[in-house]
Amino acid sequence: MESYFIPSDERIKECICPLKNLLCKLDQIDFVSYDRVDKKAGSHEVGIIAQNVAKVFPTMVSLKSGYLPNVQQKIDHTLMADDIVFIRMTNTLPLKENDVVLCLITATNGTQHYPATIIHATDVSIEVKKWINYSPSDEVFLHGTMIDDFHSVDVAQVGILGAACAKELYQMVKCQAETITTLNETCVALQAANAATSSQLALLQKQIDDITARLS
Repeated sequence: MESYFIPSDERIKECICPLKNLLCKLDQIDFVSYDRVDKKAGSHEVGIIAQNVAKVFPTMVSLKSGYLPNVQQKIDHTLMADDIVFIRMTNTLPLKENDVVLCLITATNGTQHYPATIIHATDVSIEVKKWINYSPSDEVFLHGTMIDDFHSVDVAQVGILGAACAKELYQMVKCQAETITTLNETCVALQAANAATSSQLALLQKQIDDITARLS
């Protein structure tokens, strides 16, 4: 298995501070199961939600442009005048003018990804500029719309967080083990003191009994 290394030399870092109280923060992150919207094979997964992570660990989440798989349908298309392609939708979608949609176009020479800016939109159709090497026989799958705040989680930082939480748990267990050892030693000492006190009380009782016997 190929190893993956990231730069982590101390000499490239400053303002180094130890992480503390991570378990209570980790408790604020929901671990969930979910199905992928695009219904890919094995789409039922477990994981975390980036928006939830951002509320607790903002530096673990980055925002970038990306495509939401919110359309996911094969579409019919017709070439109109002025190199405009008319696309008929099978479902009503909230698409509007100037939205950018990702078209996956399969032709005899392969598949191309075509980011298409919507020129005109209705509830059941959109119009876009013609793609390169357009053919009426092209199979077109409309993937989804582009957004500029696609949330992504830094899995390396999540891994470090898990290791840090494990260390914090170990320190807690270690502290509790030391406390238990101290309590056990204290208990042994108290038992010994109790045994000595019991012996002294027994001796005193014998002396009292002896005095009582002589007086009677």
